[in-house]
Amino acid sequence: MPPKTVPCLICNLMVPKSQTVARADGNRVCRSHPGAEEMAQKLREEEKQRRAKEVSHSQAALDAKQRKKFAGHHPPPDLDKIWADGAKFREEMYTHCWTCGAEGISLREHFAQCLIAQKRLQLRGEWNFLTLNQDMRKLMGDQVVLAMLPYDDQKDEKLRRLITNRKIRDIIHFLRSIHMCITCIDKYGVRDRLEALMPKPTMEQIEAIMPAMALVDPLIEAMAEKKENEN
Repeated sequence: MPPKTVPCLICNLMVPKSQTVARADGNRVCRSHPGAEEMAQKLREEEKQRRAKEVSHSQAALDAKQRKKFAGHHPPPDLDKIWADGAKFREEMYTHCWTCGAEGISLREHFAQCLIAQKRLQLRGEWNFLTLNQDMRKLMGDQVVLAMLPYDDQKDEKLRRLITNRKIRDIIHFLRSIHMCITCIDKYGVRDRLEALMPKPTMEQIEAIMPAMALVDPLIEAMAEKKENEN
């Protein structure tokens, strides 16, 4: 395949493209002409500077237009405040019931406190299976316990309307779960969802985790002793 040829702007001859240099205007000249490469490079630099200047002027005009557009409007947002508000919102989401607004603790924290309360009763010599629940409640006080339950867009429209925080209500279909206290869980008839989350270990599984429980027991005892000393 023959090499591609182009016309030289100076001598008007058709010459191989590889033997020419490009000017800023798109024309090409033979490299053999005196000063051809230097002239082409100079024209390319001038064209580059001209385009950069045009871009700079365009950006300046755009910035001026934006400043004029927003002149007299509200100042730019305070990003630190936005982040702080977002962090506060996320914290409140998981420490409050979404339907009644009561502040509480998670199921995991509740169960941990139950273990500590049982150990405190053992330390006191007051552990009694028949009155265990009542004795633990006396030590722990009345707690608001929160649980994260599965949420279904198709079935739970009534539950969605019960959510007091509009921001949460608007994104509940993304979260796919609903945070409720035990009182509201019973009130609105979704105890079955809570029960489905509860582990139901077999005797073999209980026996399998006993060594792990034995390792944790000194830590629970230390926390129980600390609670006893505080009281």
